[in-house]
Amino acid sequence: MRLDKLAITAQEAFQAAMGIANDASAAQIEGIHLLKALLDSGENNLSAIIKRVGADPTQLKRNVDAAIENAPKVTSGGLGMAIPSQGLMKTIDNAVKIAEKMGDSYATSEHLLIALAEDGGEAGKQLNALGVTRKTVEEAYEDLRGDARVTDQQGSIELDALNQYGQNLTQQAREGKLDPVIGRSEEIRRTIQVLSRRTKNNPVL
Repeated sequence: MRLDKLAITAQEAFQAAMGIANDASAAQIEGIHLLKALLDSGENNLSAIIKRVGADPTQLKRNVDAAIENAPKVTSGGLGMAIPSQGLMKTIDNAVKIAEKMGDSYATSEHLLIALAEDGGEAGKQLNALGVTRKTVEEAYEDLRGDARVTDQQGSIELDALNQYGQNLTQQAREGKLDPVIGRSEEIRRTIQVLSRRTKNNPVL
């Protein structure tokens, strides 16, 4: 498990996951605990990515909390401090590989989310149930961050505000993601005509 290749925010999420697992009386620290740590961190980037793929961060958090609450518990005579599971260690190593593939020097919380989305355990199940898959998260992250890259362990990327809070309708139209406009040829023609003016070029739709 390559913790030295995690960005500071990702290391903090891992530490928080340890506390979450212990509080839940879990035998091991699983991906679901790391996912909760990420969601609880309040990182705007993660929320923006989840919303970008069409999921509700609040609903996801509720589902994750319920999954942890309903998971088996270790009795008082159990193992004591929870240890990372093999699955979680693989997920973290996968996040590092994903970061390297995307041209980043360190794995951030966003890379952890991508890796968790293809986790074979409860974390992946909860994410996939809301349409949060590796493909959708990776595409959303790449789209939102543009050419920015993580080059140092302290580094984090502030996602572009326009992309984060708006939608590129022109890009969606090019990709065929918008419903066609039917029966409005005259209105479209008139709108184009007004937009083409040098002055008074603000059509009222």
